[in-house]
Amino acid sequence: ATAWKAYADVSRANVQSIEAAHQAMMTAEQSGSAIDRMHAQTDMMQARLDARKALQPVTEALYKALTPEQRSRADAVLLLLGSSGGVEF
Repeated sequence: ATAWKAYADVSRANVQSIEAAHQAMMTAEQSGSAIDRMHAQTDMMQARLDARKALQPVTEALYKALTPEQRSRADAVLLLLGSSGGVEF
C-alpha cells in the first residue's frame, strides 16, 4: 500500500506539472513569438523528462513490492499508466 501511494502521489504531481507546461505551450502557440514558442516547447519537453525521472524510482519500488503474478501484469500496464489520458511521462 505504501509503494502504491507513493506511485499515485508522484503520478498526480506529474499530471499537474505537465498540464501546466502544456497550457503555457498552448498560450505561446496562440500568441507568442517564434522564440516564445520554442521556449514553451522546450519547457514542455523538460516537464515530461522530469516527470519520467520522478516516476522511475517509485515505479521500481512498487514493482519490487509486487508478487510474481502481479509483476507479470505490471509489465503490461505500468508504462501505460505513466502515459494515460494522452499525457505521456
